Amino acid sequence: AGAAPETAERPESAIISVGFKALPGYTGDLRVGGAVVLRQASAAQLQLVYTLFGLDAGCGAAFLGPRDRCAVQVRTGGCADPASAQAAGPLGSMRYFAMGDWALASANLTAGIQADSLDYHSVVVTDSSGVPAACSPLARFFPKDEDVEVVNWQRYPGYAGDLHVAGSL
Repeated sequence: AGAAPETAERPESAIISVGFKALPGYTGDLRVGGAVVLRQASAAQLQLVYTLFGLDAGCGAAFLGPRDRCAVQVRTGGCADPASAQAAGPLGSMRYFAMGDWALASANLTAGIQADSLDYHSVVVTDSSGVPAACSPLARFFPKDEDVEVVNWQRYPGYAGDLHVAGSL
């Protein structure tokens, strides 16, 4: 009789940014990109981890402006209607300190919302004057209660190599 097979633990659910774009009406020079990940840190807090580039270089470590400036903000709603998201205010916000035009950090936020409830929310990045410059929708990554299966592998458009992929993921 062999040992019982080990069962793999499912990864904890995370919410990720799915692509930053300039907000409608934004006329500044910033072209923000990168990634934001949100996870449940405790019953009352979210862990926010980000690596961003294309940020306002004026948001360095010496920046002492109001908290809505040089900020990474978790907001209700999507990115198509910045006026309503702006009026609602951030659920959670943290200051970024740019090193040139990029920044990375991790912190816990008291946001009053669970990570599993952040689908259909967004992340907004503001410049040094507090103007919302870029937005990314948030989406679930590693769903807890459902498996994701790749059933149809296709050649990537423009790929001319010899690899042929088959199997499951």
